[in-house]
Amino acid sequence: MFSRPLRTTLSRQGIRAFSGSRAARQVVEVNSLAEFKENVLSQKAAFVDFYASWCAPCKTISPVVEKLSETHKDVKFFKVDVDNAQDVAMEYGISAMPTFITFKDGVKDGQFVGASPQAIQQLVVATKQ
Repeated sequence: MFSRPLRTTLSRQGIRAFSGSRAARQVVEVNSLAEFKENVLSQKAAFVDFYASWCAPCKTISPVVEKLSETHKDVKFFKVDVDNAQDVAMEYGISAMPTFITFKDGVKDGQFVGASPQAIQQLVVATKQ
């Protein structure tokens, strides 16, 4: 169907490529502050990955986030491209990527900046408690 591999085509267009796995489909993209408030803040437990398509550490950590979304079904996983949803990034003071924020019942609960799989997993587990 495609003349070139999809991943290559997407990366040339500057789009963050996520795998086609079931886990990747469990991480929901949020594109505006209104959408963020409606979808993220309404969850009992939510994990949000603030990323940029040009950010190498963001691309590296993405599979870890996808795997966590598969193993922690009681937490809803979201991602926000800070360049496409600048209103959300400004609302939460995002100044470095990747940044991960957790919410419990609509209230910010935790935050981590960086690409440490162990720290991200601890953040997810803490959100469930």
